[in-house]
Amino acid sequence: SSGINAEYGGAINPVVLVPGALASHLEVRLNKSEVAHMLCSKRADWYTVWLQPHQMLGPQLYCWADNFNIHFNGDTFHDAPGVEFRVPEFGRTGSVRFLDDYHLVPYFDALIEGLLRLPGARDGLTVRAAPYDFRYTPPSKQSTHFFT
Repeated sequence: SSGINAEYGGAINPVVLVPGALASHLEVRLNKSEVAHMLCSKRADWYTVWLQPHQMLGPQLYCWADNFNIHFNGDTFHDAPGVEFRVPEFGRTGSVRFLDDYHLVPYFDALIEGLLRLPGARDGLTVRAAPYDFRYTPPSKQSTHFFT
């Protein structure tokens, strides 16, 4: 036998966890010329934007909504000007264990812990995660009704 199973004694087949809608962590980096509110940042290095409940309170909600927004130009979706998104830890399970950075709301944590106890299981190798930017939808005839 060859590949991952042979390398780790054939004990586990690879598992890929795909989170549901709204369950992927998203990070943002800002380099904006304008902001939605005077308390919003124009520039910031990478930070978690989903899910951070404190960003959805008071004036921070305006900042969050402005940064989280996507634009449609008739053909494709894209981030707002000066806003760059990324999905952290693609391939590793850290970003799908909990819904929040404070580890208060578990998501796949118990499942991942159970899988990693199996002989040969390795995070990022035999147990992987495929988080994605859920703000984007696959193109469809239905989506064109919202952007005409």
